Amino acid sequence: MCSRTAALVLSLWLAVPTVAAAGTIISPAATLQAAPRPVATKIDSRLLKRLRSVQRGERVSVSIWVRLRSAPTSQRGETREQYLKELRAALADSRRGLLRALTRMGVRHTSAAIAPVVFTRLTRSQVFAIARRSDVRKIYGPDRNTHFGP
Repeated sequence: MCSRTAALVLSLWLAVPTVAAAGTIISPAATLQAAPRPVATKIDSRLLKRLRSVQRGERVSVSIWVRLRSAPTSQRGETREQYLKELRAALADSRRGLLRALTRMGVRHTSAAIAPVVFTRLTRSQVFAIARRSDVRKIYGPDRNTHFGP
């Protein structure tokens, strides 16, 4: 069982902010949980490394891969054009929420014609915000994908 004094010291320690090396104020509790595990796993390791050295407000080219909600399967007797039309509709449906979020952020973006990917330039905080979305599968930086639109 924990004494009242120990509980008080622990609660004060968690409440008092500490200063990080970069001069930003963060709480000790925040240092224990720098990035939630699911978010960190959605961001490519090379991009994570690069984000550590990015200046505040600096944008990085990224490719955001979304989860396909439903992928059409080629049906017997279906023409190639019919299949591609269904595929484009499925891709548009899967990217819709992400594109709205990017538009609300005021970020220009482009999408691939037949792939569940969106290309854009984001700040560090925007990358982490987008990675928290459930429809985002993975985010890569410029060293992993070389076609960037905006």
